[in-house]
Amino acid sequence: MDVKRIGLDTSKAVFTLHGVDHAEKIVLRRNLRRAEMEAFFAKLPPVLVALEACGGSHHWGRRLLSLGHTVRLIPPQYVKPFVRRGKNGRNDAEAISEAAARPGMPGVPVRSAEQQAEAMVLSARELLVRQRTQLVNAVCGHAAEFGIVAAKNISQLPALLEAVAAGEAVPAAAKETLAFLGAQVAQFDELAETRSVCGWDRGPGGSDEAAAQGQPGQPVAGRGARHGPGRRIEPGAHHRPGPVHLRTG
Repeated sequence: MDVKRIGLDTSKAVFTLHGVDHAEKIVLRRNLRRAEMEAFFAKLPPVLVALEACGGSHHWGRRLLSLGHTVRLIPPQYVKPFVRRGKNGRNDAEAISEAAARPGMPGVPVRSAEQQAEAMVLSARELLVRQRTQLVNAVCGHAAEFGIVAAKNISQLPALLEAVAAGEAVPAAAKETLAFLGAQVAQFDELAETRSVCGWDRGPGGSDEAAAQGQPGQPVAGRGARHGPGRRIEPGAHHRPGPVHLRTG
């Protein structure tokens, strides 16, 4: 079988192949299960295999390169214009193949496993920082519902929790809930310290201060974030160190 180029649409279970010969005539349309992929491509002579760039495509790119094939990863936004009909595996594979045939079509380099691991560390850290910031903003917003307000700084959180615990007008259920949220923030801080070797304790650009301030501008969880005096971390906010001042009532 004379195959010049194969467009490969990946998925969790079934992969769709669309192959053309040197005359751009369709010579291959086939579905393969994940377990059949390597055996199939091991039998093919070296061929250009095009995939839509995504997290999983780098793994298959490395596997296909090890089998002697040429791999091109194409960004999804450049594949979409070539989808002629409804979106499905067969149409997507054909669109990937056609996009790869265009001269000058930009591609994405195949990442090594180490490069993907480094990107995973950054992505995981960003996720944790967003969740931590949402928790802090939720605590500040809910505390404000009972008249307890702190300055816009994560370092003020322990004093805010102490004021909530000591507040006579704060119901026990609210105290328990805010204490639980505060404990979750402490767990995030502890995790960041244990993973400092990976840079999880660094903010954007490697700044400890940025990490301490949290991820700015994230949506605030909780009612207090949307109404009234709830606090949130704003982009570029810098706060002078000093004693904690809380307002009640």
